Amino acid sequence: MKKSLFLCIFFGTVFYLSTALAVSSSVSAGYTFTGELPNGLVNGQKVFYTTTASYRNGVLTITFDGGADFEWVWLFAPDHNRMRVKSASVWSREFAGFVEGQSVTWTFTVRKNHSEANNVGYAHTWVIKNDGEVPSLPENNEVSLPTPWSVVTVGADCGTSLVTSSGITDYYSLEGAIGHYDLVNISKDNFTFPQRVQSGDFLDRLSAFTNDDNYKGYTMVRESLDPESRFIAARTYTLTFPDLYNPTRIRYEQRYDILVREVTGGVIKQLNGSGYSSWENTGVSLVLVRKGDNFSIYNNSTGQFTTSVATVILPLHKEVFLGKAMFTENPRAVWGKMSFSLK
Repeated sequence: MKKSLFLCIFFGTVFYLSTALAVSSSVSAGYTFTGELPNGLVNGQKVFYTTTASYRNGVLTITFDGGADFEWVWLFAPDHNRMRVKSASVWSREFAGFVEGQSVTWTFTVRKNHSEANNVGYAHTWVIKNDGEVPSLPENNEVSLPTPWSVVTVGADCGTSLVTSSGITDYYSLEGAIGHYDLVNISKDNFTFPQRVQSGDFLDRLSAFTNDDNYKGYTMVRESLDPESRFIAARTYTLTFPDLYNPTRIRYEQRYDILVREVTGGVIKQLNGSGYSSWENTGVSLVLVRKGDNFSIYNNSTGQFTTSVATVILPLHKEVFLGKAMFTENPRAVWGKMSFSLK
């Protein structure tokens, strides 16, 4: 065990903890660690696991292999990211935006049979080194969205976008242009927009996700494809808060963020708040529901979408354009990648 200075960032507040922390680190081309999650027990036993990190073609990949049947695995690197199932026992997550020579630090929290374990205070650190270039995805990985979906450009031509399939039905990734807002000056949009025509009332799950802090994925409803069109866009995300008295206990808060242009050619307004909070990760999801001129965020904490946590009144046409979009306040972010579901 060695003496370390550990930087913790919790939602804008920075704490420096000078204490004896077991921090595994590496500067090799590729990272591998095998050991136990030191905090908490699952089924009365420590979780034995292996984690790897690799960097190829500008993409950082972190994996967790700790056995089968976990309900979920969260990766904090440095933001909270729910890992994706890669195989029966392996979970993984990919990140863009890292560069060779950059240091990345991460921890895990896992859950199984109502028990949780983590390695908070015992982080992994790796100075990224390129594992070697690998071939790009084959051209046949590029797909077209199923009818009636299509990808359009809102505003000026902003480059050739790319839609790829994740291999799971109705799940796709988009590389394309990012829309901008600064809440003061921008009254015209310019972004890549996978969309379809939607008529009347509807319910749409907020499923447009990115792994980049510079931009976010939204579900968007536009009155038209004109760059000055009125619109409402919403996204959901989860914040986690460790219990100060019990670091193995984590509180989950499902939050929402809404962007709205109420007047054609007007600036964008932003609304945000909490949709649901619990000491249990209950799998609550948020949805956007249209009922006439009312656009509401609902949660399903009761198993049904009966609880409205926010409503915006916006008298759009009966027929609108419903889709997914990336937006940012960062003027330097112009191109990004998001995953989304058509379900």
